[in-house]
Amino acid sequence: MIFGTDEESGWKDMDYYFKHEPMPELGVTPDANYPVIHAEKGILHLSLLKEFNKNEQVASGIKKIEGGSRANMVPDLCRCIFDSEYGEKPLTHMKSFQELSGYQFKVALSRQDELAIESIGISAHASTPEKGKNAVAQMLAYLATLGLGDSELEEFVLALNDKIGLDTTGYNMGIDFKDDVSGGLTLNLGIVEIDRSKGKAVIDIRYPVKYTKAQVIEGIKNALKGTGIEVEEGHSQNPLYVPKDHFLVQTLMDVYREETGQMLEPLAIGGGTYARALKVGVAFGAVFPGNPELAHQKDEYIEIEDLMLNAKIYAKAIARLAK
Repeated sequence: MIFGTDEESGWKDMDYYFKHEPMPELGVTPDANYPVIHAEKGILHLSLLKEFNKNEQVASGIKKIEGGSRANMVPDLCRCIFDSEYGEKPLTHMKSFQELSGYQFKVALSRQDELAIESIGISAHASTPEKGKNAVAQMLAYLATLGLGDSELEEFVLALNDKIGLDTTGYNMGIDFKDDVSGGLTLNLGIVEIDRSKGKAVIDIRYPVKYTKAQVIEGIKNALKGTGIEVEEGHSQNPLYVPKDHFLVQTLMDVYREETGQMLEPLAIGGGTYARALKVGVAFGAVFPGNPELAHQKDEYIEIEDLMLNAKIYAKAIARLAK
């Protein structure tokens, strides 16, 4: 048994471990759903960067935009700070835009020199961005309809809204790839940091197993031509794919069906598990079909009945694989 401690923050533990210990022939991680996860989409984090002319007049009065803290989470809060002399228009427009769109906004700060407006969203994991409400994307939509000028800062905001916005499929970037194993690509606008001198947006992409990182990056660079936005590669993981007829998948599926009586098929997901760190590995459980997905939520828990069934399934699976 290998216990990892860095699964959400870079996997340096696995890099270190396998420099000092042998790689198993195959393995299982209990970090997803039943029955068996035989495919995991590729993961790619990209930073979209642009420096601005600090002396330009920003017609909308935007001073700073900040939202999100991790690329792999849908941001639930985004704040935009305006110079107070421009405050009346953003405030009036916020009220009408909120009523029209149904998105939630509030005034976070109102003083002599600054007005701060916040967009309120709902967090979710980047592998399923459609399950959340992206506060950054909502803020961009609001600002795009505010009537922005042609400063580099405002052009950056408009480009982000145009090329990403509320879309979670990559369609606006021309990278809405799909395959017959793992389904469609997902895109999450996880972080935005903009001030009068520079802009940065970090996106999390989960791409289908039959596509490559190079294809995704090429598509994004083509979509951003003419915007002056640079693309910087960050964290990435290649897709995982173990065919359904592989011994490991077949054995685990047999055990699951025997213990539950459910004749289900292996699954593909956009999430990433430690199975990718292995030469041959898959995620197996621990969430049963139909149960709420509590990963990354407050007050995670498991029902005792499910815990006991998990123990039976894992014990039989280990015994079966060890024969």
